[in-house]
Amino acid sequence: MALVAVVVIGAPVVEELFYRGLLQRSLAARFNEGAVLVVVAAVFALVHFRPIEIPGLFVFGLILGWAALRSGRLGPAITIHVGFNLTGLLLVL
Repeated sequence: MALVAVVVIGAPVVEELFYRGLLQRSLAARFNEGAVLVVVAAVFALVHFRPIEIPGLFVFGLILGWAALRSGRLGPAITIHVGFNLTGLLLVL
């Protein structure tokens, strides 16, 4: 149960607060939104340290960043991230 709480709830909330809430918003205030979206998605993918997953995580980071950017809120990105992690966890179990 703790694994589910951490992977499905904890990680998406913490990661979205950091990547889309702090990093993306602060950089977008200074630089081009499109460039920031790509850079933050790349950082998100690279930080997971699994080379085979980098392309997929990069695209996923773009989707999360776009959702946060277009809505102006973190809720959609968190919801998408929760669904993604829950799906991955269910496939592994």
